[in-house]
Amino acid sequence: MRTIARPLGRLGSFGSLGCLGQGLPRLPARWRRDDGMSTAEYAVGLLAVVTLATVLYGVVTSQGVSDALQGAVEEALRIRP
Repeated sequence: MRTIARPLGRLGSFGSLGCLGQGLPRLPARWRRDDGMSTAEYAVGLLAVVTLATVLYGVVTSQGVSDALQGAVEEALRIRP
């Protein structure tokens, strides 16, 4: 089912916006479509996010990065103004 967003200033989920929405530009039609994502697209997106988080966790917890962070903190604590 395809729905088209109503222009600002009309009754919507936030009630009447009154004069707040009168000076705002309308979005292009391709941005107003509310097609949404299917369950498969959500699953693929979630899988991508989990994979990226796992890789970043592996990098951040690696010995080289841990040593570099520890060295940076120790050096920052040695510096006196």
